[in-house]
Amino acid sequence: MIPEIIEQMRKELYDTKLCISDFEKYDLKTLEKTNEPFFWLVRTHGTHLCFIGPSVESLFSSESNRFAIMKDSLAIIASIVYWDDLDYNKYFYWDGAQLQKVSKDKIVSIFNNIWGSRIHQLSIQYPEEYAAINKPLEFKMSPEISERVKEVKNIASELQDSSFEDCLKSLQKWVRFAVNQHIEIYGDFAKNSFGFSEVVNGERKICGGIIMSPNATERRWSIHT
Repeated sequence: MIPEIIEQMRKELYDTKLCISDFEKYDLKTLEKTNEPFFWLVRTHGTHLCFIGPSVESLFSSESNRFAIMKDSLAIIASIVYWDDLDYNKYFYWDGAQLQKVSKDKIVSIFNNIWGSRIHQLSIQYPEEYAAINKPLEFKMSPEISERVKEVKNIASELQDSSFEDCLKSLQKWVRFAVNQHIEIYGDFAKNSFGFSEVVNGERKICGGIIMSPNATERRWSIHT
C-alpha cells in the first residue's frame, strides 16, 4: 500500500485507544499484503476493512459462503454496512488510486456495480443451492422415534403447551449452509425428551436436546445445546 495513503488513513482515525489499535494492529498488517480495492469504516470504537477486489471471487468456491451470499448479497461487506449509520461513522473507498470519503449508500452502490451481476450468476451456476437457500431444514429420524415424536406432540397438545412444537419449528429455521443439511432427532434418557444433531454434508455440527422440564407448568420444552 502507498505510504501516503496509510498516512491519510491515520489522519482519519479517532483519538481513542480502540480505533487506533484496530488500525495499527490489524488494518496495517492486512494492507501490507495487497493493493486490492477496499471499503474502510472508521468508528470511535474501532475500524473495519473489507476488500472488494479479486479475492472476493475466492469466496464463491465455498458452499457455505455461496448460501450466505445468495441469501444476502451484502453479506460480503457486512462488517461495513450492518453497523448503524451514526453521525460519527466515516466510510471510505480505496479504488486503487485514491482514498475517498463516501456515504454508506454509496458503498452499497459501488459494491453492487462491481459484484452485483457476478453474485446473480451464482443462482444460475448453482441452481440446486439457490432453490434451497430459504428451505426449512428437514428432520430425519427412525420410524420408532417418529412415533415417539407424535406421542409427545399429543402430550403437549393435551397440556395446551406449544413449546414442543415451537422447539421443532426453531430447529427447522437454523441457518442453512448446504443443500445436504438436516436435523437428526433421536431418543434421550429424559422423559418425553429427545436429542438432536445438525448434520451438514454428513458431518455432525451442533448437538443438543429438546428437553422437557419435569417441574415446569408451562413452556415445558426447551432447546439445550
